[in-house]
Amino acid sequence: MSHPYYHARSAAQRWGGIWQDYWPIEHWFDSSKSYCIDPRHRMLLHQAYGIELCLAIFGEVWQRASDQQTVPTELIAIQHIQEDFAGIVPSLEQWFASTSTPAWLRPKAGITEICLQRFGGHETDYADFETWFNRPSRYGADPHYQLLVLNTFAAFLCEQTLGVLWQRPSDAKQFPTRIIAEAIINRLCGGYIPAPLEVLKFTPVKPWMSQGAKALSRQFD
Repeated sequence: MSHPYYHARSAAQRWGGIWQDYWPIEHWFDSSKSYCIDPRHRMLLHQAYGIELCLAIFGEVWQRASDQQTVPTELIAIQHIQEDFAGIVPSLEQWFASTSTPAWLRPKAGITEICLQRFGGHETDYADFETWFNRPSRYGADPHYQLLVLNTFAAFLCEQTLGVLWQRPSDAKQFPTRIIAEAIINRLCGGYIPAPLEVLKFTPVKPWMSQGAKALSRQFD
């Protein structure tokens, strides 16, 4: 497996600059490893949904700190994933092909309804959260895709995307974004907020999840 340091060195070799320029993105993609040491951690971000989140958080164009030159963020994201999977970007369908259904996974409820009951406001206020929590469904109808946004790691990703504080449009009242995200997850999981490992354990480890990783450490050391 490749450490994000080597991914960053590879990015610098391809697009210029120094490895530190790319560290924030490369480290972000592998941050899921803090929750799960085996290759299933990549399930959370190493796919098209993860690339989309990366662009939402870091912007469509990444500016190198060392020289202020720019690189399309999507290219950095794709290269990271391809280096871990023998040149491909796994689909959500591939990741979830063998996933079993957790007992706590509830039928999809309306995000706006949950937020109105818990925080009040107007029915048009919570469009940001509707969009964020419904992102995985744009990649297919498999209900297991919803697991990507139903865990504690996802609450932090929501915070990174929407900001630490979210302002309600109807009255300008501010709320910590993560509090709203956690309330949504708690409701959708029947009064429970799963840790990432509690989500990943429903997918068995498969050889393809690790065997295609490029040996970047050998290339640069």
